[in-house]
Amino acid sequence: MHINKISKIIFPLVIPGYLFLFGCSNVSSPTPSENTANATISSDSVDAAVSTKPTDEIFEKADLDYFTPFADPEHSFCLLNEGAVLPMQAQTGNTCWANAAVTSMESSCYLKTGEVVSFDAMDLVRNTYHPKVDAPDTAEDPDKKDQPTEGLYITVGEPDFYGGGIITVLGAMSATPVGGFFLSDLYINDMEDVDSIKEMIRTYGAVNISTHHGEGFFPTYFHGYKTQNYTGQQPDHIVSLIGWDDDFPAEAFSPAAAQNGAWLVQNSLSRYWGNKGYYWLSYSSALTAFVYIPTNDYQYALNHGAYVFNALDPEDSEAVYAAVYEVNGALGAVGIVYNRDETDLSYTVEILDGEFGETLLSFSGTEDMPGYHIAKLPEPLDVETCTVVVHKHKYIPVEGESSDNAAVTRTAPGPVEFVATSEPGRSFVLINGEWVDSSSEEIKTILDLDYVPGDVFLPVLYN
Repeated sequence: MHINKISKIIFPLVIPGYLFLFGCSNVSSPTPSENTANATISSDSVDAAVSTKPTDEIFEKADLDYFTPFADPEHSFCLLNEGAVLPMQAQTGNTCWANAAVTSMESSCYLKTGEVVSFDAMDLVRNTYHPKVDAPDTAEDPDKKDQPTEGLYITVGEPDFYGGGIITVLGAMSATPVGGFFLSDLYINDMEDVDSIKEMIRTYGAVNISTHHGEGFFPTYFHGYKTQNYTGQQPDHIVSLIGWDDDFPAEAFSPAAAQNGAWLVQNSLSRYWGNKGYYWLSYSSALTAFVYIPTNDYQYALNHGAYVFNALDPEDSEAVYAAVYEVNGALGAVGIVYNRDETDLSYTVEILDGEFGETLLSFSGTEDMPGYHIAKLPEPLDVETCTVVVHKHKYIPVEGESSDNAAVTRTAPGPVEFVATSEPGRSFVLINGEWVDSSSEEIKTILDLDYVPGDVFLPVLYN
């Protein structure tokens, strides 16, 4: 079997030049003195707009004689009007990525259960970035015994000064809970297709997208509406799409859009920005959409590979990798990563007794969209030491070597150090029918790599 090495940083999850990212460029949330909409409209127009749905209050200062949002339910939709409670976010520093992820997860919980669930964006941030004092070289300090021994470390500023995106949310929630929830699914859609993104919002909840925090906006408010038509390729800000209206006028954008229709965006700059924190983004804007879905069905989780910084590509055979876990418990699910260019999303999972012993369970399935998904066991399986094997069509996710300057964000006051603590005997790759330890120097020679792949990224969740 020939395995093609993929140079460091692959998993787009890493969308080339796009969304490996991104906290915005330190955009501060406005204060109440910065007015939200400066349109001049008659009091009669406002009085005539009887508030019958949550979005009416958002646009109470807009010119409703010019355009009334969500007037035609056949051609518009908004999660707020469906009952979702999505508190307006007010980011600090470069935390747009965490605030947008929170909105996505809160909305997906509502669509799934009908319940209102709240997350704290700073929990995601703190799960991601750790002060350098917490690094492994101080692990013997009794005061630091509960601190992580691998992950992302910073030496300059505070954690909320650093940006993030898909790779940081995946690392923060695959095996560490946020508010009692692990990450269940991450759906990535880069087809730039309006209808498929609409379906994602209806089915899964608020969709995160990358845009620019300052470019493509109409110079002022257009009839009281804050609008953006961003078609560039240097996004630096993540926001949430929570609805759409096919009739929003193309002329309301600068430059004018190619067609009518726009997404209602929840920003993270507080309710004193835009239309009480919201604005309209043209359908003409190029989008890669992603949704985070959390789960609280599991008690705890483990993952030898903290992040996905590299991948191996078996060009002429399936990708097969494994991890050994020495934990007693009821195994309930296994996490599998799919790169955005994978088209065959089928998988087979095997649970082996002990270290590569007899097969206890084997099951297969297929996912609908690239990203990250947990494959649920048909029934929880009581295990002690076990080996989890994943078969998929393409790409073996690995964490790679430690780095003094990990490429996790373009917006940071200083370097981000990635500390990997791979150990022999727990992560493996199948090469020519033989299991090879992915943290060994041997694999560098076999695959002609310039780095040690390290642990495979293979989360396991226990009931």
